[in-house]
Amino acid sequence: MFIRLSHTLKPGGPGFGRASNLELDQRASIAKGDVCHGFMMHIFNHDGTHMDAPYHFNIEGKKIADLDIDELIFNRPLVIDVPKSRASLITREELEPYADAISKCDLLMLNTGYCRIRESDSHKFSHDAPCLAPAAARYIVEDCPNVRGVAIDSVSIGSTQYGDETIETHRILTGHRDYSSRYVLIFEDVNMDFDLRSIKRVFVMPLFVEQIDGSPCTIIAEV
Repeated sequence: MFIRLSHTLKPGGPGFGRASNLELDQRASIAKGDVCHGFMMHIFNHDGTHMDAPYHFNIEGKKIADLDIDELIFNRPLVIDVPKSRASLITREELEPYADAISKCDLLMLNTGYCRIRESDSHKFSHDAPCLAPAAARYIVEDCPNVRGVAIDSVSIGSTQYGDETIETHRILTGHRDYSSRYVLIFEDVNMDFDLRSIKRVFVMPLFVEQIDGSPCTIIAEV
């Protein structure tokens, strides 16, 4: 069985600290005499369910189109619960009880429960999200060498309420030379409001566009 973990993109949906700027311009309409339908889409590349390539915070890092397909397939995903009801830090101490399981996984999925308010309180979802603490990011990069990706169900692994921590955490995970020696892919605004206890594999499908640092993506879980 397969589950789509990416949210449907729509105008006015939540973004980081604001509403999504997605605009749809219908350029062809059967109702207006055209032979088909066609739309022009305008969207910020970090809106909706999306991924950060290393280039996002690391000028020397890989861009989306540089990533290998193998990097986007995860055979040992692990979902851990780190419940958050407001903007706060996800700490190293919250991850360490799962140290043995994390050491064996290739995709660490942080389920804060925040995606449950995505539709009902999009302002809070956009502005008051939890943030992965820099120490927790260092733990993943330095002590969990099998982890190639981190996913979170809130709008970002960062938060508008934790500006300095947001920058440092992103730099650590993207392999910035002042912070870490390797990169871990970042997947944000992932829908984890499912029973994922039997998750087997995860497939990520971004838009492979030249030059860009991140992309909306479709994420599929096999359960």
